Amino acid sequence: MNRKYLATLFILSIILVIIWFRHGYMLGGGESALPFYNASHNLYLAAFSWIDYNVGAPNLNLTMAWPFYFLIDKLKLVFGMEFAQAIFILSLITLGLISSFRLIKEFFPSSSNKATLIGSLFYLFNFILI
Repeated sequence: MNRKYLATLFILSIILVIIWFRHGYMLGGGESALPFYNASHNLYLAAFSWIDYNVGAPNLNLTMAWPFYFLIDKLKLVFGMEFAQAIFILSLITLGLISSFRLIKEFFPSSSNKATLIGSLFYLFNFILI
């Protein structure tokens, strides 16, 4: 992959994250709750495979997310909640853009780098993903 296109994708990711997090708010809603808000509590809950409220229930989804909450808890201690979420979103966007760039290049090796860049940008701004 050409470094110029890699840098373009990374700079675009940084610009998007700066726009989204410029006021210092956290993103969350729907079923995602706010995993970045109280990562320490979620890390504690994820350490056990049984939920202890009501009559108890299996806690398999949260237990599988233990590495995520561990990483977020450590990032929160170093950078703060909002910046930890911004770093995480930045890494997701950047990895998605680079992966789609390489996947398009793999399936269409004769395509130019500009066409592949446009294809990866289409992946990012696809309304089904947003």
